Amino acid sequence: MLLRTFVLLAVLGLPGGLFAQALAVVVFASGERAHVKSGQSFDLEVQDLIRAGEAIHTGANGKVSIQCSTGVIFQIGSDSRISIEEIIAQKGADSVRLNLEEGNAAAILSRTSGKTSLIIRTPTATASVRGTEFLIEADDEETSVSVDEGEVEVQDGSGKSERVRPGRFLRARRKEAMRQEPVDENRKKRLRVLDEFRSKREDKFAERVERLRNAKARIQKRRDEIRRNRKDRLPVKEDRRDRKDLKDNRRR
Repeated sequence: MLLRTFVLLAVLGLPGGLFAQALAVVVFASGERAHVKSGQSFDLEVQDLIRAGEAIHTGANGKVSIQCSTGVIFQIGSDSRISIEEIIAQKGADSVRLNLEEGNAAAILSRTSGKTSLIIRTPTATASVRGTEFLIEADDEETSVSVDEGEVEVQDGSGKSERVRPGRFLRARRKEAMRQEPVDENRKKRLRVLDEFRSKREDKFAERVERLRNAKARIQKRRDEIRRNRKDRLPVKEDRRDRKDLKDNRRR
């Protein structure tokens, strides 16, 4: 039985080249989910930082939204396994490369970030885009792409490529030629999830990440001080202001 999942992505025009290190931050999380890095699985929470080489896994009721420093936002649905292969944020060459290991995916990008490219690999195809709005769904046997605006290039397992234009739907199955047809009403409705994506946009990504790093660094420093003083059996009063900073960030 095929796992049924979805991923939503949006390129929303954050300026590339402003970030010393390409990374991503979790802006929404619910249900069963995990952050996989260095071969280990950890709980995933809002404000966690994600880097290239790491992965996100969700369970039957999991849902996670992530924003990259390149401007890409993607939302992972239930029963998903997605790895972040690459995040590059530099002037004129911003890019994100993802690998959808299993499940279904839906993707939307905005043309407002024309210099940012996104590549999504699935078991049966690879979708490449540079600023557009589209929907991608994939499982072990089939990948489908529906385009709302802009253009998406899809390459199947045999190496053949086709361009999908607005109002068109492409299906790529194993050992079959790719086929295109008009987008139907059901797919048009699913493309409307772009509105949900825009509501999760964080305009001040750099400032948000910097506040998060500083708050976590101060908390870790105090924890280290507490541990050292406990060894010396000296009473220490922990300042809780930085914990409040983190809570306030999560409410924004």
